[in-house]
Amino acid sequence: MDKLKLIRVKIFALITILRTDSVLGRELALAITSLQRSRMFLGKVIEELFPGNDPYPESINPESDVIEPRADAEQYTYPSIDPLMTRIGRIKLLRKYIEELVEDIKNHNLVAPNFTDLVSDNELAGVFYTTSLISLAEAKMWLGEELG
Repeated sequence: MDKLKLIRVKIFALITILRTDSVLGRELALAITSLQRSRMFLGKVIEELFPGNDPYPESINPESDVIEPRADAEQYTYPSIDPLMTRIGRIKLLRKYIEELVEDIKNHNLVAPNFTDLVSDNELAGVFYTTSLISLAEAKMWLGEELG
């Protein structure tokens, strides 16, 4: 579970980096949306595989005014991006970071020793897991579209 949460934190860091782009066009906005989607579905994987870890217990209680803080939003810092790097170089670097996250998620043993068994035993977790991977791939593709 901790590895999945770390991946969510890394995705949040990428979203933060993308939001600071001075030219936030359609493709970058869609890349951010895809990253958000991936992060949310990883949260659903955690919820399915590790019951009792819902970080938003009041989210469905209409009687409550409580809004829980964003889960897994701890600070993660990617290596500093050279301010002299071109916009193209920066986008390619972000695509590289996304590819590394895809590889981390696909490396099941890195996530949990019995992760494959857990996902195969819980069909909904498998769907959420696949959707998260697809969303990461989609974010990378949107950044590719930004490159032209």
